[in-house]
Amino acid sequence: QPVVATGPTREGFGFATAGSLGDATIGYPSWNFDLLTTVAYFALHIQYNGSLVGDSNYYIWNSSTLTGLVNTAHAHGVKVVVTIVGPHVTADQCDALYNRATTITQIVNQVTLKGVDGVNIDYEGQLATCKNNDPTLNRSNQSLITALARDFRVGLDAAKPGYYLSIDTYSGSAAGNDGYFNIPDLASYVDSLFIMAYDMDFSGYNRAGCHQ
Repeated sequence: QPVVATGPTREGFGFATAGSLGDATIGYPSWNFDLLTTVAYFALHIQYNGSLVGDSNYYIWNSSTLTGLVNTAHAHGVKVVVTIVGPHVTADQCDALYNRATTITQIVNQVTLKGVDGVNIDYEGQLATCKNNDPTLNRSNQSLITALARDFRVGLDAAKPGYYLSIDTYSGSAAGNDGYFNIPDLASYVDSLFIMAYDMDFSGYNRAGCHQ
């Protein structure tokens, strides 16, 4: 008898917004988990010093709503990862990247504590130089975001081999290594690259088939 696939044959990666996570109409109770492979809790926020922000998303993360999501997803063989969002202001994001050891320690602890399956990195920006108190130690944010992925790989593997690590990149990032994301370097550390294609809704929307 031929083997019939009972689930997705490709990655089905969906972001779950914290504020509507438990909603019976649009939240996880309404989803068909058999069409998914990975759900990303969106999101825990990181501040300039590398620490977690204790906002409403963090409150939901620590609620029974997250427990229900994790239990339901795992019952269907679906992974749950946590998305971490870095500061949007360049100087604050640079500080957060320099303080990445704090972020990694806190997030790996949360991954272990909540029984989720890994981390999705969502740090967005443009190529810039991150200044240090010692100018000789200035680094590009490209090198620092790569170091974040590298150190997360080490931290997650030390906690338990097999944790899933992904990073969100722009649609044009693979065109060259002179932007915020260096794809070949990042690929050495992450399990997948999530391509954020919303930027195609602007100058390239007519070629990408999107609508303004």
